[in-house]
Amino acid sequence: MINLAELFSAIRFSLRDTGKQRVSDVELVYAFNAFNTMVMSRISREKLPLMVQYETIYMYDGEGTLPSDYMGVYKVRDGNNREVTKARYEDPSRLSNEYFIEGEFIYSDRDELKIAYYPVPKRIDLSDTYYDMNPLFFDMYLDGVRSMLSGNTKGVSAIMFRLRDYTNALTFGDIPNDYPLGGGYPVD
Repeated sequence: MINLAELFSAIRFSLRDTGKQRVSDVELVYAFNAFNTMVMSRISREKLPLMVQYETIYMYDGEGTLPSDYMGVYKVRDGNNREVTKARYEDPSRLSNEYFIEGEFIYSDRDELKIAYYPVPKRIDLSDTYYDMNPLFFDMYLDGVRSMLSGNTKGVSAIMFRLRDYTNALTFGDIPNDYPLGGGYPVD
């Protein structure tokens, strides 16, 4: 969990705006939500094994309903925990241990699918105090939101570019002491 008040205070401090003269709370929340959407979109697009949620979907006549917060698929397995591959053809009659997604539905010849998926990021508002996220992302979000608020598109791009390296370090648990979690991104 990330304490949003701590994150926002750190962002304000790094912007030299502890008196809340340059950036409003609403702008902070907007920038956080925008950066969070960018991060989740990148994680989903690159199929990074982070922030994944799990759901079991029971199929009826080859069709199941995706979770309401579904943004993208990471992996799909059947009821026996065997991997189900993405179909080359979106034709339910041609599926053989395959699946395809159309709109809010998933189609497969399996009776049950266990889907690992990326959720649509939860948007925060002024009343939220915590955000459910690995605390190791604190510094990355500090740099990213600060870059967005200061109009530094190069800083945001650099963070997005380094996201795969950062995620690999988190996933494999081998974060060196000098790994640039915060302050290592070119943000100013």
